Amino acid sequence: MARAVAFWSSALQVRRAQGPLKMDPAGIGCFKYEFDTDFRCTALQTPTCGGVSVPAKYLRGGRACSQTCVPSYSCSGNCVSGNTCACDVDVWQNDSSGYCCSLSPGASCPSGCSVQTAVKVGSGTTGGFVCEADCTETSEGQGAENEDLHIFVTIKDSVECQNSDALLAFAISCAVDQCDRPIFGTINFCPLKLVTDDINMLVSTAIHELAHVLVFSNTHFQNFRYSNGSPIIPRLVEDETRFQDEVIYTCSSSGYQWNVAAGNLRYVDISPTIVNSFSERGYNCQCPIGKSDIAAGCFYPSPPFLQLPSCVLRMTTPTVLAEVRNFFECPTLEGAELENQEGNGCSIIGSHWEQRVFAGEIMSPVSTERLVNTYVSRVSLAVFQDSGWYQADMSAADPLVKGVHWGYKQGCNFATAKCVDNDVPVSKVFCSADNQVSCSLDRKAVVTCEIGSAYNSLPAVYSYTSSLRLGGSPEMDYCPHFAIGLSNRICTSNASLTVPFTNVNFMREVFSEQSRCFMSTLHADAPAIGGGAFEAPSDQFTDARPVCYNVECATDGSSYDLKVEDLSTASALMLLGTCFLEGQSLTMQGGGTASWETLQTLYLDGRVAATLCGPPCETFSEARFTEAPDADTHWPRPLRSADRLFGLEGLTMKELKQCSAVKPTGLLTWAMPFFPRDLYDKALDGAGWRVLLHQFSLPRKSGSLLRRLRVRLSGPMHSGSVSCADPAEVCSDLTPKHVSAGLTTSTTSTTSTTSTTSTTSTTGGSSSTSTTSTGTDGSTSQSASSTGNPGDTTTTTLTTSVTLDEIESIGWAKQSACFLTELNLIAFLLPLTWS
Repeated sequence: MARAVAFWSSALQVRRAQGPLKMDPAGIGCFKYEFDTDFRCTALQTPTCGGVSVPAKYLRGGRACSQTCVPSYSCSGNCVSGNTCACDVDVWQNDSSGYCCSLSPGASCPSGCSVQTAVKVGSGTTGGFVCEADCTETSEGQGAENEDLHIFVTIKDSVECQNSDALLAFAISCAVDQCDRPIFGTINFCPLKLVTDDINMLVSTAIHELAHVLVFSNTHFQNFRYSNGSPIIPRLVEDETRFQDEVIYTCSSSGYQWNVAAGNLRYVDISPTIVNSFSERGYNCQCPIGKSDIAAGCFYPSPPFLQLPSCVLRMTTPTVLAEVRNFFECPTLEGAELENQEGNGCSIIGSHWEQRVFAGEIMSPVSTERLVNTYVSRVSLAVFQDSGWYQADMSAADPLVKGVHWGYKQGCNFATAKCVDNDVPVSKVFCSADNQVSCSLDRKAVVTCEIGSAYNSLPAVYSYTSSLRLGGSPEMDYCPHFAIGLSNRICTSNASLTVPFTNVNFMREVFSEQSRCFMSTLHADAPAIGGGAFEAPSDQFTDARPVCYNVECATDGSSYDLKVEDLSTASALMLLGTCFLEGQSLTMQGGGTASWETLQTLYLDGRVAATLCGPPCETFSEARFTEAPDADTHWPRPLRSADRLFGLEGLTMKELKQCSAVKPTGLLTWAMPFFPRDLYDKALDGAGWRVLLHQFSLPRKSGSLLRRLRVRLSGPMHSGSVSCADPAEVCSDLTPKHVSAGLTTSTTSTTSTTSTTSTTSTTGGSSSTSTTSTGTDGSTSQSASSTGNPGDTTTTTLTTSVTLDEIESIGWAKQSACFLTELNLIAFLLPLTWS
């Protein structure tokens, strides 16, 4: 709370109250005479504020009388005006015996009721007398000195907390000053919902609830004032706490009654100057906004029924209008949309921003701290400015980044159109099928689509997909959106697993604190332990998927280097390229750190590793190799340009042979150590290597001739590409100002379930069969084989989440790359609501 109070104290200047803050004591049997200036009560009791008994030191003095009456009176002479009495109570009180008016106390009046004992109320001919008896008085408290707002804070499992599975906290304001500015309030935190180790969420929740007490409530909106202090909505002349056109009504889950004297709710139309209704997305407002009539569709049933509000309401005050247009980068936007699904449906005007377009903003109804960093926008600060009670420091808002903060600079369609229309999302944050995955907005994790079961039919405003499926949150207008984080796909966690196979890093992913998520089809074969390789099946990489790569930002944040894992060297990274613009495409066409390699295997077309073997040494001479005469028809002949290079068509492990003294097959003809260099370069380039320099050497020993090739390489050329994001988005500092004072931001992803278990075995010289298992994030665990030493047998069943490097370091599967991981994770989506 201290940090939340410090934030608002630094962001706001206030029209200060005169003197210490005080509340009136609570009265019992209170009423007010027509000519009276205040309520009179038959008894007093200690008031409560949100369930908190207010200490006496914060209360004004009070008076209550068990017997009270207004005596009738008669007049004569000069006191008669027409057919009525015109008694001047001031003259009467000073000359009670000779005045032309006299009291006639009734039976209900206390004994001894007279001008001398009565209480004069008002003055002149508009005043009157009130007789009282059996009165008690309470002393004046000292009040809250040198304060502009006094908050009672509780942490208890109240009825409100018990009635909601997701309620974090709630707030209520209990007293206002002479200009209707709230001066007392209570905030209660629900103890069973608090995550005490998530300090960011606690601070954000406190800031949110304080804002409700200060200004952000539908009970406060109607009290807004112009900068000169006069009320925006006209008041009654005889009672400035009441409005000229207010309506009393009742509402509950069982129904409503409109314009009834015994109602417990008050409504006043505050359109068009504060909040107004707009026809968007097929909504037809049935509430009395800009009109006097109300229809049954104004209120909607409580959950678990499908909530269907009828209105799109926007705050239209001047500063809010200017700021929300800038926020969405939409110059025609007509206001900031308010949430139209507030709990039980009895609120005509909401007390939060619309979750669908303002998710993550401090005054949205559902906390997204677990997936999106909460922030304070200039739009919320504008509400304080337009209330007439505060001067808001707009620089206190968090710096926002397009693409990182939900809705920011996303245009008019995002702000006004349906989130998904005919299966087409209006933005990358929305989705249309449960198998869709994407990068989280901060690009630190992979998220999947939150979408529920299909309905038999849906109202037009909720008709998003051809499958008639909705998201789970009514505050989000049931929009399917990327909301479920995958605990095994967090870019900043070394415990995360690769895709599409959890045990082979085909896409060259990197998990580290400096890693971020990008959409990519980049892939290549991966070397296997003990030789051979994992083959990357091309059908798994047709569509782009979210993957994690290392990011190194330029000092000025205008660009960043994207690095992928270099599997040829342990814990090494390879430069993929530099991103300057959003949508820029990076492919592996060279780059990275060049190194000398002695190749006994060669990656072919990103698919398979092959051993390069030659004929026995005695079948040819070194001179023959040097000359490589084209006219020589004696086998082995040099490779000619007309020959087809088998290696570029893709080989399988079954076609690979150990080097031996036998005559090589046509498959290996292209690898003979005496074919022309230009074709050799062509073969290597086609096979996925960029050749900068190579040297040739021949062994003098008899037996198999292994051509030892030393090649200056820049790394294998992968297939596919990576789509760059805006450098401002990737390299931004996302720490909100309201948290930065001694805090650090973090995003905790929720998890999704995937389970993979496999037992594989490899016997020297043989290959095991492959097994696959698909997880809910679309990842697949693949078991692949490599060649072992003769006689060695390794059988491994892994049931913990470990990486390839860890397996090698602890000696598991030394002779085999056949291993899988078993993930036993829990899937849950936890929307946490603010009241």
